Amino acid sequence: MKLRIVDRTVEERHNPDASTDWCWRFEGTISGELSCHHEPADDVTDVKTTFDYTIPGSVLGKFADRVFLEKRVRHDFEDSMDNLKLFAETTAISAAARTIA
Repeated sequence: MKLRIVDRTVEERHNPDASTDWCWRFEGTISGELSCHHEPADDVTDVKTTFDYTIPGSVLGKFADRVFLEKRVRHDFEDSMDNLKLFAETTAISAAARTIA
């Protein structure tokens, strides 16, 4: 299923406490807003993501939402978190290797 969507970044804020906030708005086949807050906490990062959207149509739109979009969004977020974790761990290992050398 192909969806035509235009994303716009409406906020990117790097806070004094080292946390970050992002907000994107999107329009097209579905429309809504995606907000993220990342906050360092000890040796981990707490991540809060909010995804609000609407789908046009009545019965067919609700069916597509439950069958396709909810699962797809959850899967995409899980993949994003896995990729972010891998990137952070790889960067930490590279930095440690440079320090040793």
